[in-house]
Amino acid sequence: MNDPRTHRLNDDPKFRPTPKPRSLAPVFIYVGVALAIVLFIVFPASLRLVEGAARQLRFLWWVVLILIFVLWLGFKFRRKK
Repeated sequence: MNDPRTHRLNDDPKFRPTPKPRSLAPVFIYVGVALAIVLFIVFPASLRLVEGAARQLRFLWWVVLILIFVLWLGFKFRRKK
């Protein structure tokens, strides 16, 4: 097969293929975690808010189950292209 992308790879030594979106996913996860840590350090009140929300989950666990169920239904019945 004569693919123009591979032909260009052989001709141009400076050519770099664009990364696939799947390979960028870990980068976004690391950046998100680092950003959250920085925000918790800069704004300690946000950490207290998250801690309080985690304590309230002991009493409102059923709300979390309903949210998970709604997300599952959304993925199950989404429109296919």
